[in-house]
Amino acid sequence: MKSKADEEEYWNSSKFKAFTFDDEDDEFSRLKESKQAVNSIRRLVEEDDDEDDVEKVSWSGEPVGSISWSVRETAASNQKTDREPAFPKINTDTPAISKSNSGYSLSSLFKGEAALSDSSVRLYAPELRKPKSEYKDYVSDWSPEETVQRMQQGKVVSLEKFRSLQDKLLLLDIAVSAHDGNVITAVLIYLKRTLSKEVLFRELESRQIALRHFIHYLTETRDQRLLLELLRALCRTEDMALLQYKEHLSIADENKRRDFLKSCLSLPFSAEDSAHVQDHYTVLERQIIIEANDRQAEREGKVEIFQKFPRRASILNMPLITTLYYCSFYHYTEPEGTYSSPLNIRQTFKYFVTALAARAKLKAWSDVDALFTSRNWLGFTRKKSPLSFQRVVDILQKNSAPTQVLQDYVALVDDADVRISLAQKHKCHDIIINTYRDLKDRQMLLGYRGKVERGSVEERKIDELLNNPNESDVLKWVVRKEFGDLRRCLEVEEAGFMQQVETSAAVLISSLQSQTDQLNQNLNRLQEAQNTLQDLSNEGHLAFIMVLFREVQVLQRKQERIFSSLNFKPGFNHNDIKLTVWKRLHRKVLPSPEPLKLDSQTAHPMLELLHGDTVVVCGALLRRLPDNPERFSYSYCILADRGFSSGKHYWEVEVGHKPKWRLGLIKGTTNRKAKLVKNPESGVWLIGLKDGVYEAFTSPRVVLPVLCPPRRVGLFLDYEGKGLTFYNTDSSDELIVIYSFRVEVQGKVYPLLDVCWHDRGDNKQPLILCEPHRENLPTLPQPQKHDK
Repeated sequence: MKSKADEEEYWNSSKFKAFTFDDEDDEFSRLKESKQAVNSIRRLVEEDDDEDDVEKVSWSGEPVGSISWSVRETAASNQKTDREPAFPKINTDTPAISKSNSGYSLSSLFKGEAALSDSSVRLYAPELRKPKSEYKDYVSDWSPEETVQRMQQGKVVSLEKFRSLQDKLLLLDIAVSAHDGNVITAVLIYLKRTLSKEVLFRELESRQIALRHFIHYLTETRDQRLLLELLRALCRTEDMALLQYKEHLSIADENKRRDFLKSCLSLPFSAEDSAHVQDHYTVLERQIIIEANDRQAEREGKVEIFQKFPRRASILNMPLITTLYYCSFYHYTEPEGTYSSPLNIRQTFKYFVTALAARAKLKAWSDVDALFTSRNWLGFTRKKSPLSFQRVVDILQKNSAPTQVLQDYVALVDDADVRISLAQKHKCHDIIINTYRDLKDRQMLLGYRGKVERGSVEERKIDELLNNPNESDVLKWVVRKEFGDLRRCLEVEEAGFMQQVETSAAVLISSLQSQTDQLNQNLNRLQEAQNTLQDLSNEGHLAFIMVLFREVQVLQRKQERIFSSLNFKPGFNHNDIKLTVWKRLHRKVLPSPEPLKLDSQTAHPMLELLHGDTVVVCGALLRRLPDNPERFSYSYCILADRGFSSGKHYWEVEVGHKPKWRLGLIKGTTNRKAKLVKNPESGVWLIGLKDGVYEAFTSPRVVLPVLCPPRRVGLFLDYEGKGLTFYNTDSSDELIVIYSFRVEVQGKVYPLLDVCWHDRGDNKQPLILCEPHRENLPTLPQPQKHDK
């Protein structure tokens, strides 16, 4: 309940007088006056309808009389707040919301807002055209429930008899419980006119449904000032900032809009929204500069691309991705320092896709190739893409790239099955033939021979491969390729060591030059001092000269002592070069680590996945999960999301200090519902740790002589070579072999992680699939810095 002081303040500030039957004549006169005002509003509405010839709608766009918006707004359950309302509210929880038949619509009131703002006009329901015999309805003593019911039926009621704050809030609560948005809004308009803002905001804060209707009403009537005050009173600073930010939509001049966005940067946005507003301001500022320069260049007609491809629209107020496309289309070759250069916004979202599409549309295939060509610090180049090459091929195909261009990028797809599928789709015959050759699949080559044209180059190439029974040519090609790769690796290592020597030598020479310059400066100062002494000796100040000379000698000795001795230290021992390179080559001959994730559909019900499905732990409780055929039901295992049926593959698993674990490979058809039989004969190749002992799960098991316990284990599968090797990969420069299996299998195999039981917390540590991050080139030690 409100205090007596609050009630007195309300009564003293109220601008309405209590109704009495003695004032009936006066009341009827006011009714006539209000009726005339409403009729004038109706005339305005009818004139608007005649001009626009459109259907009457409410503020939300629904037809007049519709309650669909009302039901949507009020169907949500009431949100309880810590603060209780000043007066008890009617319970609004109902088992179901029935469709209201309210004929009460406020669309005409919104259209006549200017007229209704006059304090002399009182608010009544719109239905005023009644016989005089029904004027008694305005002054009847209806209860709040009856008032709301009559408003739903479209009948005439007067809200002014609800004078006290308690009656007004009770009326609002009953309107909310009726689930009629028109009635709720009508009551809120009455409260807005008869209550102070502070009281209204305070009471709406505990009535969330009514608050949402009031905010919607203020938004539709564009009462920005009151809406800002409401949001500020509710401490909804972010909503208030967004409301002010939306005002930029009404600013047509781009310079004024830019200045307005700059002023919005100081508003209390959330961290994410603040970044978006900053980006919006930055992009618009960039667009204004680009538009001004391009408009002038297009007008002068000196830029060829504007003549060949005229601009169809202004770039102002376009999305960031459109701006990037525009700059890639018209300003691709400009230096990075200019605003219109794509390189200037290279870090922006989706740069690569947009630039690729823009250059492909212009058939600038050399620029497309340059997008993928990366150069390392030694000057070697290779093709590299932040997208999958499968998606790159799709983008190029949509821009009508020739077959030769498509073929170059289809060949870069890693997965053999996907590569063959893309090559068949785009008729890249050489890619298909080379892939079947690398897989040594004679049957597939025979089948594909029937699909190519008779007498074509492709048919002759297949015949050459098929008619070579000893495959000597293929073997020679493989040998040349492998040794070529080794030579390139050795060249990279040699260049690395040579550059390290040159860098150290450059540092040494720089230090020598610096000390030489200092020495010359000191000699010059000494020469000047000597000349000064000679001048002084002629004047007969011999004693002073001798003292000064001794001081100069002391200074000279101090200057000589500041020079440090210099030694040539390249940062490596030349006797260890061969061993260092061999260790590095061991790592570099392996393929790049696979970007694997864990497959939740195969996880045992006690296993939990974390960090983007790359970390797995054994939980304490058994979860209820679908018992699909892929899921392990007995062993605490999980598989990777990709299987392998060809090629060479490498991945790493971090085991850390976990006391019990198993890692390896499993055949895709192995039974996962029973206890896992851990041996190669059952299609399972594993090593593991238990009770401090490392084992290889063969028949019988083999105890592994592991001298240095691995914290990270690397697994290398050579499918065609029928080998699976486990490495200790803790060192960045060398791999230590743990164990090797011979894998003779047909069909897909999958990486397997066996977390083992948590052992009441003693084995709670996770297993982690390491993300690919290994560099193609080794990290060389940095040259030592010398003091000058």
